Amino acid sequence: MKDLSQNKNLDYYTEHGVEKAKDNKNPSHLHGLSSKKSVIIMDEVDGLGAGDRGGVQALTAVIKESMTPIICICNDYENRKLQTLRKNCYMVKFQRPQSHAIIPFILTIAK
Repeated sequence: MKDLSQNKNLDYYTEHGVEKAKDNKNPSHLHGLSSKKSVIIMDEVDGLGAGDRGGVQALTAVIKESMTPIICICNDYENRKLQTLRKNCYMVKFQRPQSHAIIPFILTIAK
């Protein structure tokens, strides 16, 4: 994850990325490294530490030096294990949508 946080896309790690780097003389595409921006999504971060000590601290360290935005998704943001992570993140809380707001979308999809 640390390498990805330095704005290397997934193609960077494939054979195709190596071939692309050989064919392309543009230094911005060195070894498949794209100049396009990316984002890292970490889901279930409240589950970090279930069997892994130091996972939240390692994630926090990567976030501090990352050049790529990292979106961390969790259900229990008040979990004590996430205290250091919360201090280094911008929190966005989502509420469950009400049924009257969902029904028009479901009808559109059904049509």
